[in-house]
Amino acid sequence: MSDMQSRARTQRTLPASDFRLAPARLANRLNGECRGGVNLDQIEPTRLLQFLNVIRRSRVQILAEYSTPLAFCDALLNGRTSSRIASKAATLLAGYSSDLRDYQVASAYALLMGKHRRKELSAYFTPPALTAAAIAAAAPFLARRASPSILDPACGGGAFLVPLARALARAHVPKGARPVRACTKTIEQMQGIELDEGLATLSRRLLASMFYEEFGVALGREARSTIRRADTLITKLDQRFDLVV
Repeated sequence: MSDMQSRARTQRTLPASDFRLAPARLANRLNGECRGGVNLDQIEPTRLLQFLNVIRRSRVQILAEYSTPLAFCDALLNGRTSSRIASKAATLLAGYSSDLRDYQVASAYALLMGKHRRKELSAYFTPPALTAAAIAAAAPFLARRASPSILDPACGGGAFLVPLARALARAHVPKGARPVRACTKTIEQMQGIELDEGLATLSRRLLASMFYEEFGVALGREARSTIRRADTLITKLDQRFDLVV
């Protein structure tokens, strides 16, 4: 994950009682997400390395064509891969789970920012398998709270916030809430802080993309307020959180 960083507050609130979950249901949902998100037996390590090697070898050309790491990552996420290098990278991403795809895209951003900047930010992101294990360990704790608040103080790449948001939103839906209300409630429970402006923007887009792809809910504006660029180490937080990842 990137270096320690502050947080944002969402604008809208909904009654917590609308989204109370039986502890067992939430724990099962969170654990189910962890077990189902990443199957290491189906991942081809060579293909993962090929993607990163393409980015590493072509860094100068990519930045010449796309100007910034964020612009290139946006092109991969939105399918605007007109250049040969972007097309090859997109092909290597095809077929992976959304979490693994997001991890690879965020890793591409880190490689494109250059060694000095990456070291300065400690921009080495948590792989999906380790994220899943951490979320599984936290699941029983989260299940004991009706509306747990979650903070990622170094959220570059959205490695924790995105899968946590997916699991919480899916857990809210069985209570009868419409997807838009379930997703809105979920995003109100989460805060992310990121020191690098481009990574903060990428994390917002990955979070918004997950809500739209999986629930058909557009929460781009809410994602912008949930994750902001700041430095956690020098920022005073005005609330307590049930879980810090």
